[in-house]
Amino acid sequence: MGRMKCRKSITKLLALAMTMAALTGCAENQIPERTEEEMQAIGEFVAFTMMKYDMGHNSRLMDLPPVEETEDTDAERPEEEEPGTMGMDPVDDTPVINEAAPSEEAPQPETYSMEEVMGLPEGVAVAFEGYSSYDSYPAESDAFAVTAEDGRKLLVLEFSLTNTLDQEQSLDLMSSGARYRVTVNEEYAKWSLPTMLPNDMSTYMGTLAAGENVKAVLVVEIDAGVAGAVSSISLNLKNDSKSHTIQLYGGTDE
Repeated sequence: MGRMKCRKSITKLLALAMTMAALTGCAENQIPERTEEEMQAIGEFVAFTMMKYDMGHNSRLMDLPPVEETEDTDAERPEEEEPGTMGMDPVDDTPVINEAAPSEEAPQPETYSMEEVMGLPEGVAVAFEGYSSYDSYPAESDAFAVTAEDGRKLLVLEFSLTNTLDQEQSLDLMSSGARYRVTVNEEYAKWSLPTMLPNDMSTYMGTLAAGENVKAVLVVEIDAGVAGAVSSISLNLKNDSKSHTIQLYGGTDE
């Protein structure tokens, strides 16, 4: 239907163009002569008009494909950084600071000799001489005697203090503050008794000539049954800053 209307319009235009050309020379009642340029202009006008209204004909300008504008996405998109590129680059020789240092061995406690804990001067030595059990000690004297309670015995440990130097030595064992704990048969432990005995080793005071030795004792009250079956005796002595343990009898040091 639309195409038919278009052709009718073209026919009307052609008729109009021919009429205009004929009327131009009516005054002289003759068909005017047209130059070749004028005829060509009329022909181009008619051809242009036909093409304009011919819906089945496409212009060369319309045949050209539209130019698509492509967005430069690469220019607008920020460059993506590869993982791990932020910050300092890792290197092979980076020191490891979290690695635990090898643990140092705990310092060994300082050891002391029996003479050092007792406060004996240099050149004076102490030695264990033996032990005995009594109901009362000393037996031949009652002035400063120590008597055991019923069912108990006094275990008396005997020591010798010897001045090994060629000069006189003064002793004051009470000033050291040493305390003595005796263990019998590895499980029966008692502190030594404080006594008024002049040869009590925990409180002994005196002077030793060059090469002289004296007897000193420690007295412990123990059960009578234990006193009759002694298999080992050990001694632990200590003061405020030092300590020493020695096996006096039995065990590995018998």
